[in-house]
Amino acid sequence: MAFCVGTRGLTGHGVLRLLIAAMVAVALIVSLGTTPAAVAAPKGCRVKDQETGRTYARLQAAVDDAMPTARIILRGTCPGTTVIDRDLAIRGVRDGKRGDPVLTGEGRGRVLMVTEGVAVTLRDLVIRDGEATDGAGILNQGTLGLIDVVVRNNSTSMDGECSGAGIHNTGTLTLAGASLVQFNHSFSESG
Repeated sequence: MAFCVGTRGLTGHGVLRLLIAAMVAVALIVSLGTTPAAVAAPKGCRVKDQETGRTYARLQAAVDDAMPTARIILRGTCPGTTVIDRDLAIRGVRDGKRGDPVLTGEGRGRVLMVTEGVAVTLRDLVIRDGEATDGAGILNQGTLGLIDVVVRNNSTSMDGECSGAGIHNTGTLTLAGASLVQFNHSFSESG
């Protein structure tokens, strides 16, 4: 679409005003793509190993490379299943670019599994949208501490044990702070 504006009859000041008005209109149109809602939208997963300083785009890659007892910082929304097979501490950090720290199964699999003999602490995270036959949000077989963690919107499928949509625990589990397990759906009697 083209706009034709004639300058006939405009003086130097009139042309200048017209140019300024046009620049303001263009600036307003361009700024519509960067509204506060667009700026606050989550921007992917960023994971950092505090011991090595290395950063990753996926939590599983950081876990695989981490030394036992490493401290991992997570920002943004990290999709996929993560299996933790070593002692770790994982803390979420909210920032303006990426929003709340979230681990999500995106409705395609379990979010997190802690294997037997492992001690893990999770802090300041949301764990959501997992789907599995059991432990869709978290399957814990080790020792797991949740501090200010919300486990929500996870569901078990009908073709299995169907227990523990939010958390299926066969190990040791501690919830502390403002931790919540809510809005999970299981096809059996346990949630």
